[in-house]
Amino acid sequence: MLLRRILLIVCVLFFSVSILKAEDIKIVNIPYKTKDSNITLTLTAKDSRAVVIYLGGGTGLFGWGESKTYSTFPVSKAVLDLHQKNITVVAPDWPYSMKIEKGGFDMVCGMRCSDETQERLLNILDYVLKTFPNQPVWIVGHSNGSISVQYFTKFLKKLNRLSDIKGVVISGSRAETRIDLPELRVAMLHHKNDNCQYTNHSIAESIFKYNKKWLGDNISIDWVVGGHNGGYWDSKGLCIGGKHSYEGAEDEVTAKLENIISNK
Repeated sequence: MLLRRILLIVCVLFFSVSILKAEDIKIVNIPYKTKDSNITLTLTAKDSRAVVIYLGGGTGLFGWGESKTYSTFPVSKAVLDLHQKNITVVAPDWPYSMKIEKGGFDMVCGMRCSDETQERLLNILDYVLKTFPNQPVWIVGHSNGSISVQYFTKFLKKLNRLSDIKGVVISGSRAETRIDLPELRVAMLHHKNDNCQYTNHSIAESIFKYNKKWLGDNISIDWVVGGHNGGYWDSKGLCIGGKHSYEGAEDEVTAKLENIISNK
């Protein structure tokens, strides 16, 4: 059974990479002052109609390089596959860990919430706006990435640049997520049976209810119902794989993200 799963993952990766060879794949170094740059994967879609900036959960690290331009991690695969739906995807890597050291409302957020990270994200947004002019820009953050969305959108608000983005998607969001920007379009995406104790169904409902006080009709929630626990990534931890990362439901997630971004 384990061998079969490994072979399946290898086949999926080979097939995905073979598709990507027909697309415009770039590794771009986006500089930040005199420090290490953000190594950023750009998947330029054919007839691109929107751009997604993808902020991963956990440590936020992807390990992009010339020999790694794709991911089989379920939620990452689902987002990257948007390039097959005429949506360009830009996924920045980081020169440091974006792990949140302590949760709760006395959260120790570390570099993920630092001024440096917000400035780096602004550089990435500027790269997107320059490279893909006149295309709506969405930011998608998963799990810890929802906290990145929270901090960066408030940073944009302070700079009077919130209008530079069309909207955001917070996926598998942490309980601490608060986005009190009533002019911002916020779409929540969450697995109905999320198996992580910090992001379960009741927590998602609480996040939606709490943020709706500010956002009103500008916030929506969409539930993912497919997928499974007990797979390869689920073995890494309940808050890593399984239904928290949409394991086995990647196509469903890609379709839901496309609908959100296309306003369907």
